[in-house]
Amino acid sequence: MNLELLLSAFMFLRLYLVHRAILLHSKVLLSASYRSIGSLNNINFTFRFVLKVLMNKYPARTLLIFILLFWLTASWMLTLCERQTAEAADHMNTALWLIAITFLTVGYGDVSPKTGCGKVVCLLTGVMGVACTAMLVAVVTKKLALNKGEKHVHFFIAQWFSYSGLHLVALRQLILNLSWGQLLDLYAVSELELQQHLPNSTVLTQGRGSDITNSCFSSSLKFSAGQKKAHTATYCILSNNNIVSK
Repeated sequence: MNLELLLSAFMFLRLYLVHRAILLHSKVLLSASYRSIGSLNNINFTFRFVLKVLMNKYPARTLLIFILLFWLTASWMLTLCERQTAEAADHMNTALWLIAITFLTVGYGDVSPKTGCGKVVCLLTGVMGVACTAMLVAVVTKKLALNKGEKHVHFFIAQWFSYSGLHLVALRQLILNLSWGQLLDLYAVSELELQQHLPNSTVLTQGRGSDITNSCFSSSLKFSAGQKKAHTATYCILSNNNIVSK
């Protein structure tokens, strides 16, 4: 590493100005409410705290800006490291390509660093690529997750389908409780008999029988009988765990 390369590397120490600019121009530091509440909780408004706030509020935007800045900085550093060689990586466009494929942990092998400085830059790029990829996956997973309202809708629909699947099972249990295998006119079953038997059924638990099942099954049974214009048209028996309509 010659003196020119060493002095050029010191130029990147100016990047601390980016850190100061983000800290001094952030809404967190300029907000009086943040400062007052933070003083009560002994919170130091450092760059680390501001970065956490930005990652919480704008995770995708913050991560993409960081990746873009790191890509340009690492490419320029690789160009400086490989400038003294006659390899293709001494050009900025080739360095951008090499840093990109190293950051994504692809590594086609068509271009590789020759100097020790360039190898160190590529090594750091690979480590940062793995870390940023993990954070990017976490951000995308959070974006694809259901929010509170969507979870309520999904849970309600799933519950509705689970209750609708209990119709045949609860009807079979009703016949078992009322007739024990004998012929039964379901149209003649009163609401009181439904309320007496269904809440105690082993199929319907947590007291859901009187609220959910009574109105559903009593109306469906009477509608089915009404279509055939006769009480005796809805005789059913319990045979081999199946409902047979006659």
